[in-house]
Amino acid sequence: MMKAAGKLVRGGHHNPAIIELVDVFELRDEVLMIMELLNDTMDLVDYSTINDLTIQEHQVKDIINQIINAAVTMHRNGVFHRDIKADNILITSTNGTQTVKIIDFGCSDWVKDKPYYDYKGTFAFAPPEYFSCKKYHAEQTTVWQIGILLHNLYSDDIIDTFEFISEEQQTINHLSRLGKSFASQCLRMDSALRPRLEDLLKHPWFKV
Repeated sequence: MMKAAGKLVRGGHHNPAIIELVDVFELRDEVLMIMELLNDTMDLVDYSTINDLTIQEHQVKDIINQIINAAVTMHRNGVFHRDIKADNILITSTNGTQTVKIIDFGCSDWVKDKPYYDYKGTFAFAPPEYFSCKKYHAEQTTVWQIGILLHNLYSDDIIDTFEFISEEQQTINHLSRLGKSFASQCLRMDSALRPRLEDLLKHPWFKV
């Protein structure tokens, strides 16, 4: 997993939304990864809490767009982050413009066509197919986690996969019709029906 993370973050300069790797030290029992130092940032949990009453949909849309583009870069480089959540998204805000940095590749793995069976990452945000079938795929999981992330940015209550499955109705307050359409595609219970990451970028939500 650490080799996968190292391969990606070494090339992080190709996507500004991925934290860069400064150096790697291989010790006897562990690998130390020295990452770039980020100033004046906060994670998306704190950012959304502080800006709860003022954050606009176009700002959220831009954040989600940056995350998806970073995820596309990850998967093209063969790296599955596996733990996309608000705690692992850092935000820098300058003159009303938000810049994303995805951090914490400690749960990452190589992208593969075959399913994964051992879940690593935040268990509460694992995709529903893991709980029903005990297996999951890289891209469908990333899409699911992006959907949960968006849902929680625009919902009165923070939910995880368990709560999403158990609720009879899932409503996302204050989000436009196109935004709700985007979220619902990410959060399809059948993983085979979820869009690919690159197809998410073509959603009409990003055109308005």
